[in-house]
Amino acid sequence: MSSRPEDEPICDRLSRSWWAFALLALAAGAVTTLVAEGFPIVELEFAGSAERAAAVVGDSSIDVIQSAIFWDFLFLALYTPALFCAVVWARRGFTAKGARRIGIGVAFGAFFAGLFDAIENLAMLAYLGTFGDLDVGVSADQWMQIARFMAGAKFLLVALALIYFLGGVVLLAAHKFRSGRREAGQSP
Repeated sequence: MSSRPEDEPICDRLSRSWWAFALLALAAGAVTTLVAEGFPIVELEFAGSAERAAAVVGDSSIDVIQSAIFWDFLFLALYTPALFCAVVWARRGFTAKGARRIGIGVAFGAFFAGLFDAIENLAMLAYLGTFGDLDVGVSADQWMQIARFMAGAKFLLVALALIYFLGGVVLLAAHKFRSGRREAGQSP
């Protein structure tokens, strides 16, 4: 038996289920978008200050914004395993050990993206006053700075996972194309 992680049954099952998580994440993302009623949540994530956040919020309903953020917790709970499984699956396209090892880090980075997204959501909810008079010594400006930092880190890790996944897909397709040509008797 090989000692490669992708040869283990649980890893095989997980890596083949990325698409199911992705479809569920898309559905949750669609619901989040509908609940937001056009509110630019990403602008709020990157506001970075209470003044800028207040301008983004404007006269929007705080209840609508809070609902969208609460739905985002479901979205992040689904996109995180989707990215993890997709990267594990895409590792099969990489033949170099170093590239495959990087894939492990990128896959686990998806979980950190979810963690950063959750912290970002909590920071925005705290800014919006969702938790009442919770006084933990953090100002409105600091909550929005935390949200911006976490949003930036989240999007960076998500982008890395998507790039790695797409690279793996391209390499898997190239391997399949070459092996098909060899089986047909054509030169690679």
